[in-house]
This record gives sequence, structure tokens and C-alpha cells, in this order.
Amino acid sequence: MIRLTRFLKNCVFVLLISSLTLFTSGCFSNAQPEQSTPSQAQSTPPQAQSTPPEAQNYSPQPNIDSYINEIVTAAQNGQTPNEPFTLGETDINDITHKWGKPNNVSDTKVGLYATYDNNKTTFGYYRHSPIFDVRDYSSDLKKLTLNDIEKAMGKPNKVSSYDDHAVHQQILVYSLKNGKELKWIINKPTNENSNSSVDHISVYDPEIADHSLAAQLYNMTLDEKIGQMLMVGVNGTTAGSDAKEMINNLHAGGIIFYGSNIKTANQTVDFTNQLKAMNQSAKNPLPLFMSVDEEGGIVDRMPSPILKMPSAFAVGKKDDSDFSYNVGETLGEAVRDLGFNMDYAPVLDVIKDPSASAIGKRSFGTDPNLVSRLGVAAMKGIRSQNVIPVVKHFPGYGSVSVDAHQDLPTVEYGRNQLEKNDWLPYKNAIKNDADVVMVTHELVKGLETKYPASMSSTIMTNMLRDQLNFKGVIMTDDMTMGAIAKRYDIQTAAVKSVEAGADVVMISFHKDEQINAFHALKQAVVKGTISEQRIDDSVYRIMKLKQKYKLSDKRIGYPNIASLNNDIEKIINGLK
Repeated sequence: MIRLTRFLKNCVFVLLISSLTLFTSGCFSNAQPEQSTPSQAQSTPPQAQSTPPEAQNYSPQPNIDSYINEIVTAAQNGQTPNEPFTLGETDINDITHKWGKPNNVSDTKVGLYATYDNNKTTFGYYRHSPIFDVRDYSSDLKKLTLNDIEKAMGKPNKVSSYDDHAVHQQILVYSLKNGKELKWIINKPTNENSNSSVDHISVYDPEIADHSLAAQLYNMTLDEKIGQMLMVGVNGTTAGSDAKEMINNLHAGGIIFYGSNIKTANQTVDFTNQLKAMNQSAKNPLPLFMSVDEEGGIVDRMPSPILKMPSAFAVGKKDDSDFSYNVGETLGEAVRDLGFNMDYAPVLDVIKDPSASAIGKRSFGTDPNLVSRLGVAAMKGIRSQNVIPVVKHFPGYGSVSVDAHQDLPTVEYGRNQLEKNDWLPYKNAIKNDADVVMVTHELVKGLETKYPASMSSTIMTNMLRDQLNFKGVIMTDDMTMGAIAKRYDIQTAAVKSVEAGADVVMISFHKDEQINAFHALKQAVVKGTISEQRIDDSVYRIMKLKQKYKLSDKRIGYPNIASLNNDIEKIINGLK
């Protein structure tokens, strides 16, 4: 009887346990687990794939100290614990590739912010930068409090507040050894609750967010951006009213000097210094391109008593790459000493007949291989003096007999001849990190039947940018030349050039034309004919170039003419 009673009790106990297990299992099977983020799915080890969904998504109360340490360790790597994306490495395209388009993108005072609701994450970025901010809104974070943070990390380096009509928050900023910041955003403490809970965290890179070129570009006005895309000439031999108009009102990014601007070496240095000071006073965001057309030979801007450099054709006859490098080096020295940081040289045009060519002896010669070899050497020599070389005249100007200063030249042959003959020097220059390519005014019928090269997307974007893989700055030749001025008003020409892919539009003469071009470009953006992102792309390339050469608006001193002439004499004697 006793045994029977025990047996029945055991049966009842087993039945109760079984019922409870079935009830519990049924409850969990009906629950909806939190959606797993891509990063969580990717980080799941292979042996865990068979784990039931409810176990994968169960998030227990974390050990507070270890959880905060985990957050700090991730932040030091530029990440949050829940995401694989890294500050300074990941860009928004990487994120959209993995997670798709964000639910929302906000254009804020401090950058663009893309929000992914399902992943409880927001990313701060600029169009031309990797991410600089990762904000994590995970539910586990909300279990932490002000006391937890300060117990684990001590007092913050900085405390700030954020308040609007709906949100009242305090931001605890902790500086990390890698220069990044870990920010704890908590609900602002009150008298009733001094130990507030965390709302979210932010891992932040101030170097990108506050000091990068992308940040500087983001904070530039549309007027400032468009001004950077203009290379303009000014009248006179000192910085007068024309220069003031260009720099103060148009925010011009560059000035080109002609012979009429240059009388003596010291006067030229004074002039360039005046322009730099004017640019500083105007508080323009970037230093000026100070440019000059100094090739040697017939295109010579250096004042007496500076000796004259030989023509490229004479250098080509010597056929010595080292010598051509020295020629470029001396050209760079001469223009640098007079206050310039950009030289429109070397010429990479391949000529057929010097006597029948509009370029003539400005070219190194008739052999594409020779022009390529010597031209690139000269480019490197100019660059060695921290002067920006501008290779010209793409897509190839050596075969034309009509001077674009007077009228529009036409090239009858097409792509096969261009690739075989004219493009070899440019391909070689691009492989050797050419910084700027000048596009000329000529109609290349085999590629473009309507617009000159300087207004052609086929030539500037499809050919030069995409097919030749040029990443630098594309600049037009002077848009006031007869080739353009006889056919287009400056407003149409400037807008069409930028639409086609030009980064810098050169307008050397006529203040009214320069002003009209500026306003035409601005209106094109306002009306949507040209997107502001298209403008940003060009300005960012300009900014990178100015940064690469460490351009500055600081004054320079007068040149040592005797030393410069000594170097030029070595070049002249080397041709004898």
C-alpha cells in the first residue's frame, strides 16, 4: 500500500512537470524574437546555427562592468559592440551594400546622418568621407545609468547638453587614446532622478568630423564652392579693383598671370603677395592657385633679367629624360620664386609638322614615345619644386593648324588615331600621377560632332575621366578664346563645361564675363540643371590638390635672380 501511494505520487509529479514544460515551450514558441541584424548574423559561429531562434535573441541583463569594458574596447577600435563598421574606414556605400538603403537621411548642421531603424543604429558621414559617427540605440544600453558609467570610467572629459521641445539630454564625452571619443547620451538628470539612464552611445572621430577636407567642404557656401571652380585673370600689375571683385565677391579659387601682369621679378612677388593677403582678408576657405603660363621658348612670362628657357622642341632634339627633368625642375624653380604655385606646362601634344602646326615648337616633337617620355620627365621636374604642373592640351592639339585663340580647330580623325598617336603621353602622365589636365577647344568629329572638347562630356568624362582613369583636376583652356567666344555666350559655355565634367573653368579676361559665368553656374545649381553634388565632386578634387601641394597664402620674399640664372645657364649650356 505504501509503495502504491509513492508510485501514484511520483506519477502525479511527473505529469505536473511535463505539463509545465509543455506550457513554457508553448509560450516561447508563440513569442516574436527581435530581428537579428546583419552584423549579428555574420558574427554567429558555425556551431551556433542550430540554436533555436529564441535562444539567439535572448538578451540577459549584462554584467555592468564587463559590458562597459566591451563598449570601451570596441570604441577604441572605432566601432560599437553590435556593428562591424569602423570609423575612418567604412563609407556609406559599404553600409548600404550590406544593409540596404537607410530608413532616413538627415542633412544636419554637423553632417549627414543615416538611420537604420531595424538595426537601431545611425551613422554620421559626409559625401566624400568615411563614417565619423556611429550611434548605437541597442536596448541593453538603456539598462545602464549615470552612476554605472562614472563608476567604470570616472568623470568625463567634457559634459554638454542637448535640448529641444521633446528631448532633454546630457552628453558625457570620454576621450580615447586613439583620438576618438566615446559619448554617453543620457536622459538629463533631475531633482527627482539624479541617476539617469542611458539613451544611446556615440563613437565619434573628431578628426574626420571637424577637421577633414570633407567637413570643410560640407561647411562651404554655394558661392564659395563655385568660386573655387573659377580660374580668372585680372588687370594691372598690382591688386586693384578687379582683383578685389574676383576674390571678395566671386571667391575665385585661382588667378592666372599674363605678360601684362608681370614687369619685374620683385613687382611680381609683391603682386602675388597682395593677392594672397586679399584672399586672407576675404576669409575665403582655401588658398589661391597662383598660376602662370611658363613653358620656355615662345611662351615665356619671366621678366628681365631672368634668362629665357629653351623651347620644348629644342629639349626634344636632345632626347634625354634626365635633361628634360632638369628643364622642368628649373621651370618650377623660376615660377615658384616669383610667387606662383601652378605652371601650365608641359605641353604633351604630338605634332606632325612643326611649320604647319598651331603648337609648333611648343611640343617636344613628332614621336609619341619621345613626347611621352620627355613630357612626363618635365612634369616630374616641375612637381619637384612644389609647383603644380598642368599637362596640356587634351585630347591632342598637335595636328591642328587653326589657333584656338582665333577660331575653333577641327580634328578630322577619330579614336583610333587619337589612341595611337595623341593619347600615349597622357596615358603615361596619368600613370605617373598627373595632377591637372587641361582640355582644349577643338572639335573632334570622330568623338563629338556638336561641342568642342572643353564642353564635351564624351571627351572629358567618358574618355579622360572614365576610360583613361584620370582622378585629378580637369581644367578648361581659356573660355574667352575665339574658338568659344565666337560661338557661345560665356554663361552657356561655363555651364556646359561643368555639366560635361570640367572641375575648373578658365576665364582669363573681361570682368563682366567672369561675373556672368559665376552667376550662371550658381543659377544652374539653384534650378537643378547642375546638382550640388556635382559641384562638390569638383571642389573636393580641387581641395585635395591644394592640400597635396600644401598651398598657402603666406607672403614670400624676393628671389635670388643670380642663383636662378645660374641654373638656367646650365640648361642652356646643356643644349650646346
